[in-house]
Amino acid sequence: QSLRSGGRLCLLVPRDPALYGTLDKALDHYRRYTTDEAEAKLKAAGFSVDKTFTFNRAVVPAWYINSRVLKKKTFNKFQLKVFDSLVWFWRLVDRVLPWQGVSLVAIARKP
Repeated sequence: QSLRSGGRLCLLVPRDPALYGTLDKALDHYRRYTTDEAEAKLKAAGFSVDKTFTFNRAVVPAWYINSRVLKKKTFNKFQLKVFDSLVWFWRLVDRVLPWQGVSLVAIARKP
């Protein structure tokens, strides 16, 4: 027991089982979670969930194509360079993209 009563936990997990593929395996991800699954597991472990949110929506199409369609185990240097050069753009559009992010964050409290 390393978290005191009333302490908060910030949990970051891969989101969306439909995105699970070769990139996840290469990163030692055993699964991806839905928001409901992550919340249920936290509650079953005795936590109360204060907030959940996803982030990094811009990566979802590239993750799906590379991991599920092309079965790659890494992003190539060119893809990463292009993505990094467009971070300013991703920040602008991330909130308005019509899907959830590739990662899920949960903020939970120990009673």
